[in-house]
Amino acid sequence: MYYRMYAYIIAIHMEIPKRLIERIIERKCVVFVGAGLSIQAGLPTWSGLLDMLLDHLRSNKLGDPQLYIEIEGAIKEGDFQLAADVLKDKLGKSTFAEFMKHLFRDSDLHPQDTHELMKKLPFSAVFTTNYDKLLETTYGSPPVYTQVQVTELSTSLDSDEFYILKFHGDIDQVETIILGESDYQHIIHSNDAIRRHIQTVFLTR
Repeated sequence: MYYRMYAYIIAIHMEIPKRLIERIIERKCVVFVGAGLSIQAGLPTWSGLLDMLLDHLRSNKLGDPQLYIEIEGAIKEGDFQLAADVLKDKLGKSTFAEFMKHLFRDSDLHPQDTHELMKKLPFSAVFTTNYDKLLETTYGSPPVYTQVQVTELSTSLDSDEFYILKFHGDIDQVETIILGESDYQHIIHSNDAIRRHIQTVFLTR
């Protein structure tokens, strides 16, 4: 009853299709969460993150001034994937991991009102491109999977339990983080299992 009343109140203010409301109530709807929710909490946009990584590259003197200019130009032109690939390569695995954990594991990061409102709706799963832990905190540590945990992921779908799928990786598993084109090719494009899982979700949710 609570969910029906809540959905009805939302529908009064926004013209949400009736079928969508019904599917949410039936727990047959997956919510996709992009960077917007994390930005509300104080985390940067993709371009903002690249700017911060470039500053970190400069401060550690990893590279030369001409390289910094080229990366800055790529960011300004919107070629984020190229800039991301170069930055990640030049920073190196350990420096990149340390920087990302410092940023995305900041103790001052907390879920926002939108996170709490989303939790009140009975979605069957959350799909997200965010690395941070705000969703886990919001939902009280539910099953969380990245692109590399396909076996466990399929089990959650079969059992109809709520779970979070982090398409672009998790900050506690830095090796799963997708930032540039090379990461997409290595982790997503070559991963038939994750594509099949997503296809199944699209057909059933």
